[in-house]
This record gives sequence, C-alpha cells and structure tokens, in this order.
Amino acid sequence: MSLEQVRRGRTSGAMSEDAFIRFLRSHQQDWRRISRRTRGEHSPEDVQAEAWLMLATLRNKGITIDLDAPDHQSLLISHLYQHLVRYTELDVRNAVRLDHAPNGEEGEAHPLAHLLAADAHYDPVVALMHAEDQGQSALDRNLSAHQSMAAAYL
Repeated sequence: MSLEQVRRGRTSGAMSEDAFIRFLRSHQQDWRRISRRTRGEHSPEDVQAEAWLMLATLRNKGITIDLDAPDHQSLLISHLYQHLVRYTELDVRNAVRLDHAPNGEEGEAHPLAHLLAADAHYDPVVALMHAEDQGQSALDRNLSAHQSMAAAYL
C-alpha cells in the first residue's frame, strides 16, 4: 500500500496505546527480523521503540496509521525496515573498526590504524611542548633585551 492510498483511505482510526500494544505483540517476528538485519545495532526492543517514533513521524507528515488495519501495519513495518536497515547509519554499520584487530586478537589494533597514524612530530602534545619551548626562549630573549622593572615582573 502506498502513502497516497493511506491518505485517501481509512486514516481516521484513532491510535490508542492498547492498539499499539496489540500491534507490538502480533509482530514479534518482524521486530526480531529487523533487529537481525541491523547486525545487532538495534535490539528487538529498540525496533519496537522506533515503531512508536515512526508513528509520530508519519503523523507529522499528515499520515495517520490505523493499527487495526493490516495494510496500515505492513506500511508502518516497511517504513521502519527502510529507516533502520537501509538508510540509517550505513557508514557506521559498514565502517572498519580500527580499535580491534580483524581476527579478534586482544591488545592488537587493526593494521589500518598503523597506516593512518601520524609521525611523532605531528603529535599535538609534542607540537605544544615544542611551541612552549620556543615561546619561552623568545620571551626570555625579549626580557633580557629590556632591562626594566616591568620585564622583571614578567
């Protein structure tokens, strides 16, 4: 069912908490399926909470979902699947974890982490210490050039 069909069709059904609870209980396998497809990013309980949020999102777009209508239920589940599995955080889900070795060895970083690491002279702490050393010596040179009471206080 398309969104346009829902808008033209039966959209006046009141959304009650009881209807939502019945909807959650009757679609347990869908919550588990969506959870598995997110590769553990969302638990089935997270998917159920996202269903509630998706109802509010659709309502803000002018679409009221009647949770007693099977075609409206499938529309909500399909929107939820698309949101959580296809479009949400694909960069994070498919990213390479640099803090873990690819074969799961403890204490080892990913080989890419060594390639991406900067040389020691690019380390911000080293650069700050170097700048402080340079700044202190320049200040000392300026103070020794101006023999005054203000220079002594500085």
